[in-house]
Amino acid sequence: MRLLLLLFCFNLALAQELIQLKPDVQFVEIKEGKYKIWVDSSNQATIDQVRKKTFAELPLFNKNPEYSYWLHCRILSEKNLNWVLEILDSRQQELEIYVIDSTNVFVEKLGQRIPFKQRSYGHKNFIIDLPHQGNTQEIYIKFKSPFVISMLSKIRRHHEFTSYALNEYYFLGFFYGLLCIIILYNSFLFLFVKERIYLYYAGFVLAWAFHSLSDDGIGNQYLWTDFYWVSAFGQLISRPLFVFFLIIYSIEFLSLKERYPGATKLIYLIYAAYLVISSMDFFWLHMPHVMNTMFIIPLLIIFYYAVKIFKDGFRPSRFFIIGNSFVLLGLALRILKDTDVLEHISASVSLMVFGIYSQNMGVFLEILVMTIALADRLRYLKRKDEEAQNIIIEQLKENEQLSQKVNRELEQKVNERTVQLQEAKKVVEEANEKLKAQADEIQRMNALLDLDNHKLKKKVQEVTEARVKFKDVSYEEFSNIFPNDLACQRYLEEIKWSKGYHCKKCNNSKFSEGVKKFSRRCTKCGYNESITAYTLLHKCKFPLPKAMYILMKVFRYGEKNSLNEMSEQLQLRKSTVWAFKEKVLEAMKSQKSKSNNFDDNLAQLILSSKVED
Repeated sequence: MRLLLLLFCFNLALAQELIQLKPDVQFVEIKEGKYKIWVDSSNQATIDQVRKKTFAELPLFNKNPEYSYWLHCRILSEKNLNWVLEILDSRQQELEIYVIDSTNVFVEKLGQRIPFKQRSYGHKNFIIDLPHQGNTQEIYIKFKSPFVISMLSKIRRHHEFTSYALNEYYFLGFFYGLLCIIILYNSFLFLFVKERIYLYYAGFVLAWAFHSLSDDGIGNQYLWTDFYWVSAFGQLISRPLFVFFLIIYSIEFLSLKERYPGATKLIYLIYAAYLVISSMDFFWLHMPHVMNTMFIIPLLIIFYYAVKIFKDGFRPSRFFIIGNSFVLLGLALRILKDTDVLEHISASVSLMVFGIYSQNMGVFLEILVMTIALADRLRYLKRKDEEAQNIIIEQLKENEQLSQKVNRELEQKVNERTVQLQEAKKVVEEANEKLKAQADEIQRMNALLDLDNHKLKKKVQEVTEARVKFKDVSYEEFSNIFPNDLACQRYLEEIKWSKGYHCKKCNNSKFSEGVKKFSRRCTKCGYNESITAYTLLHKCKFPLPKAMYILMKVFRYGEKNSLNEMSEQLQLRKSTVWAFKEKVLEAMKSQKSKSNNFDDNLAQLILSSKVED
């Protein structure tokens, strides 16, 4: 019997490389050629039974989470050298480590089910001290977890592990600190600005932070030490939450609902399928590569439309595209790892580790780039607002110049008339000097002149009022004030939103530039309201200046206007003029209240329509 055991150990030694722990070595990776694996489908094998089994070379992860996986390796350490064994994946729920030499069997039970305070090392990973008697030892490690996990492990010198752990926690602190800053910053922005995109982005970062805390063991160490099931719960819901917030953030950032409504429905449909398959995978399927593929599909669709929108001229999407590129690259590497493609391409354990953490690094880079994208979007919208303000300023300048021009013309006419009156006055004074005898007649003539002057001033005032209020002027004179649709739309903008903008759908008072010129889009519900909506000029089939002229004439004279005259003057069909005239008359009849101000009554009439876009 002893002879058979010696032969078994001899054959095992030939097939499996001995890990030698020397003074000049700081750490050793348990990689190909240095380990073998046996799969326990019954989950009930003891260490004595396992030592008699035939081990084989298998990948360092549990393809079927329903089974237990036993890893075996052999080490040879010199005396008085302190070494630790580190299991790198902190998601192990059941972990048993056996260190066997010629005389002793050292047993350590770890895992998330074991209270954290019972661990020998207060570290997020699972660490044990290795005996250092200076002889050959066999290590058996039992892995059992409901998830697909990595069985990567390292043997480190004690001082090297201490240095490594300090650096690791330093970078983890930087990573989570940066995530907390981004979450708080965007939460405050949402509270002050009231734009939902910042809340979506905070939820997006928070979901990935929860996933990372559940994945790397930091949450189990510091936040939910006595509740190991939180990590399992996080593994189940964190990625669906991450995808959900990424989807709604992307839709808001790219304005997909307005630009491509069909794409939004498609993304939500794929996400629903992802939720169903994710639940099935957690309880029955256990196929991580399928889940990663489903995870990447909505991201690919969002990426496609981001590129398309960038080509349409929305420049802030360039940072959005860069950020999603990092995530897609990281997920692609993770899928290659889960499907064993990465293992066939390279036997490097470092490359395998990079494949495991590639999606974390990709999302981290995406979060950084997305923060820049939000700032760039804010800058872009600010520039658009400034351009709109500049247009308004230029328009106001044009209006001011036009007003000054009209005032100068009026002043010139008044001055000319004043000169004429002064000349007449001189003539009268000369006549008074020459005709003192006819004083009574001169007084009568002066009274007549005063009456003529009063009538003349009244006529000048009426002419001025007619030009200001568009009363009784020809279409040619009217065209000087409203030469085109742009001038009419500018006038409508002044009377329609003179008291401020309020959305007809949700009563929101904040807006952005709409699809068409002078239109306004609600920042809350996205409703786009054109300048002619809810006015008598809505959906007018002929030029706005002609419609405005008909409206003014009908408002001034009612039914007294000659249909034939207006039709010939405006070069429109009689039926067209008659239909619009009847529309104005009907609105005048239904006008509820009238003020003493001409402009107010006119504005109330124009805005009396209830027709929307």
